[in-house]
Amino acid sequence: MCDEQEGIPEERFDRLEERMLARFEKALEKATGERKREKEVEDEKPPKVSQKGIQKNIDFNVKIKNILARALASEKLEDGIKEVIEMLKCRTGELLGKSRQHLRKL
Repeated sequence: MCDEQEGIPEERFDRLEERMLARFEKALEKATGERKREKEVEDEKPPKVSQKGIQKNIDFNVKIKNILARALASEKLEDGIKEVIEMLKCRTGELLGKSRQHLRKL
């Protein structure tokens, strides 16, 4: 079940989404069970690298980590999770757009 226009099987993305959600759930369960309440969470700053693509991924990952850390500290897990899910959807769309461009060149 591969949409020829997209070139990537939908089933593959469904499995990826399921695995990612399972990992997030496991991490959140662990974090909520072990966390110590903190009033303020200092945002981590992403390290700088010279490669633009890698830098974008590092920035994205650190943003997700900071959102989840703030959500845990403020006990607003649902809001943090919703924001992270939306960011992941957008990033997947960006990657799919790039993937389509590369596939068309072949």
